[in-house]
Amino acid sequence: LEQKIVALSREVHGSQRFRGLNDTSIVNQLIRPVLRAQVERSTEPHIVDVGACYGQISLPFVAEGWSADLFEPDARTRANLLAMLAGSSAPVRVFENAVGAENSSAITFYNSATPGLSGFSKPVYGQLASTNTVPCVRLADFLPNQDVRRVDFLKVDAEGWDLDVLRGHD
Repeated sequence: LEQKIVALSREVHGSQRFRGLNDTSIVNQLIRPVLRAQVERSTEPHIVDVGACYGQISLPFVAEGWSADLFEPDARTRANLLAMLAGSSAPVRVFENAVGAENSSAITFYNSATPGLSGFSKPVYGQLASTNTVPCVRLADFLPNQDVRRVDFLKVDAEGWDLDVLRGHD
């Protein structure tokens, strides 16, 4: 199996089709069309984006009229996200909270020098720029307190802590 994987990776490594296979293209080519068909019956589709970064995944949904709750504890990327949302009429909330398996009023957050790679531990790729503390919430507690009644799409990109986010979600 290992040899097959190595052979396949060598085969597709230089292909343009493979290089274009990233999270944004997967969402735009696969997930959005499927969800669009499924939530047409819904009058209020809702996305929750944990680790929203610049909104590459959630902003296309927002542009289609979805409501959104976006979590981005990195102040630098959150500022850019808020700038991109300026003028949007869709009901969108952006939270500075980290999301995990447990609630905490203050958790150490490691800000990577490379935007989008910050998280609960020192960056594996890139260098550490700074640390700060942010509140951490469990989705199972936080979303009902925000009167979120449904989640049609939950996107999680928590730099290796994704399972912790899911453990804190009902």
